[in-house]
Amino acid sequence: MKALTPELGRLSLFGLDLALLADRWRAGWHELFWGRGSGIRRRLDAPVALRVPDGSNQWFVAGEALPGEPADSASAFSALLLPADKVLFIELSFPLSHEAELTDALALEVRANSPFPQEDTCFGWTVSARSGGQTLVLLAITSLIEVRKFLREAGVSLEDRDAQPELWCCDEALGPPVVLRGYGEGRRERAYRKRLRYLGGLVAAALLLAAGLLVMPGLVRMEQAENMAHHLAYAETQAREALELRDALTADNDRTLALQALLDEQFDLHAFFEDLTALTPDSVYLDQLTVEGREVRARGWAVNAAAFMQRVAEEPAYTDVSSPSGIRRHGRTKLEQFVLEFRLAPGAAAP
Repeated sequence: MKALTPELGRLSLFGLDLALLADRWRAGWHELFWGRGSGIRRRLDAPVALRVPDGSNQWFVAGEALPGEPADSASAFSALLLPADKVLFIELSFPLSHEAELTDALALEVRANSPFPQEDTCFGWTVSARSGGQTLVLLAITSLIEVRKFLREAGVSLEDRDAQPELWCCDEALGPPVVLRGYGEGRRERAYRKRLRYLGGLVAAALLLAAGLLVMPGLVRMEQAENMAHHLAYAETQAREALELRDALTADNDRTLALQALLDEQFDLHAFFEDLTALTPDSVYLDQLTVEGREVRARGWAVNAAAFMQRVAEEPAYTDVSSPSGIRRHGRTKLEQFVLEFRLAPGAAAP
């Protein structure tokens, strides 16, 4: 974006006059809320009681004549009708595309066409129609001196501007009434702005309420999800503690079982030695005895090793009796060397 034609000081984008687009956008919104034919203006604008020359009142809302007295006539603003012979009416036509510059163009038209000095000029205008790509404007120009004279004759105080009524003028041959600027119309426009702001506040509140209703289920679900996440985290914490206790209990049980198995494997060596001694005759002696758990390995000498091994095999307290090596006889001592392996039966030689 860059500023083209520096002498104009206007912004443009790809050849489009952005300032003109902004003016048209503002003009559209102005017509929506302030246009004489706007439905919003007709709905919110206060009625105006226009006093005509015969002393009766003619009722208007947003510049449109009403068939009778409105229901809210108590809040109506008063207006006086300036005689048409004191006003210069000019009908002008502008392209619709130039409506954004309408105010500036009319100010130039007033300066160019007013028969009165600039300091003695009073004017007003209204859009009478739009057709064929043209905006038809009715411009009314009059003299401030004539206006003051008319107000004095109507008994209106010129000092109290807040009490002055609106000043209208109308050329029935040219179109709708025109409101002259600078008199009581400001009070009605302020009241309209107040109603417009009130309506805008209601619309904004309704939109916020609708948005709140749309968002509320999501917020409720979000709150429920947060609560569920909190409860889940709490349950996980409790479950973690329970799992830790269970693991500790399982470890204790494993240690207990291991200890019990160890105790089951243990036996009374003193009783075992006594039994083995009673079982071993004097003709047998052992030079090595190894006990690992319930496994027993014995090596020794005997006059009759086979008889001793048979005797051990017949003992109910000993099982799996075997000889991993053969019996050998010593030539000089005439004794037989043997190796005997057996296992203590469960419960044997118990303490």
